[in-house]
Amino acid sequence: MRYKNLVFEVVLPLIFSVIGVYFLSKNVSDITILDAIFNSTSNTILSTLSILVGFTLTLITVIISTDKLAKIKEYMTHYKIDGKQITLYKYLLINLSYTALIEFFLISFNILFISFGHSFAMTTIYLCMLFNAFLCVHLLFISIRSFTDLYNIIIGTSD
Repeated sequence: MRYKNLVFEVVLPLIFSVIGVYFLSKNVSDITILDAIFNSTSNTILSTLSILVGFTLTLITVIISTDKLAKIKEYMTHYKIDGKQITLYKYLLINLSYTALIEFFLISFNILFISFGHSFAMTTIYLCMLFNAFLCVHLLFISIRSFTDLYNIIIGTSD
């Protein structure tokens, strides 16, 4: 992973998440209010993730059905797996598969937390909110990069 991708997809989401949960922890001291906030945000996150899953599956479909598929399968990227450069096609499918996997995991996490979150301590709820926020922002940034990659493929630019 390139340094700029690491910063954009991991460091920035972590910073945003920590800041958001920090300010929330300073303003909310009652566990019933915190539980209500997490449940309402989880419902919103579930709806948003459902839409992102649809976009991810659409991206996979567009990549597979594009008329530039032969070019995508031949274009070598700077990314390596086991010391071998991979094609743009493989890179995009790995990236989108990772995104879909994380989206489904996060949907499951939110469903479980809505069901059982009311029995957790405040610290556990804050940690779950931090984890949830990080993965959501991380997925959003990865989706932006995937859309950008797809746009570059469709208009025919490289890298």
